[in-house]
Amino acid sequence: LGEIKYLLKIEIARDRAKRTLTMSQHRYIVDLLYKYDMLDTQSVLTPQACNTVLEPEEGMTPKQMKEQKFPYTELIGSLAHLERGPRPDIDNSIRVLSKYLTRYKESHWLAALRVLKYLKGTLHYGLVYDGRVTDKITYELYSDASFGNPDEQRKSVTGYCVMMTGGPVSTRTTKQGNVTIST
Repeated sequence: LGEIKYLLKIEIARDRAKRTLTMSQHRYIVDLLYKYDMLDTQSVLTPQACNTVLEPEEGMTPKQMKEQKFPYTELIGSLAHLERGPRPDIDNSIRVLSKYLTRYKESHWLAALRVLKYLKGTLHYGLVYDGRVTDKITYELYSDASFGNPDEQRKSVTGYCVMMTGGPVSTRTTKQGNVTIST
């Protein structure tokens, strides 16, 4: 069948001379921008606005939620596909937005559209794996945690990234289960 170029909406490019493998989702992002009428919008530098606290929608019945004009759950699902692929840079944004899949309002929709605006400005970002390693493959691990977030019921958020041959192979952000009293 030849070399792989496109799989599960992920574009794969191999440069045998440089010994690199690049994965991106440029075409998928453009399709999302077109679908949500965001091709002509201004891009932003970050997927999340600083100090923005989202609150769940209170008092709406499930039927009223379905009748809302925002296809919020559909957009979050599409963004989650990007995040699990070659765009781990939106991982925390999707973690935050996914908490409101059943109780969202316009502020959540606007926050999700901000992620699309960020993706518009970073269309050509992707993962690059460098095959020019020595005899043994090395791993790099990075982790960080916030401390006592007020918008997370004072629970910290932990993130980690495992790198192999210059590119991430595993990433995650998650809210810790316990409230910590010191770092």
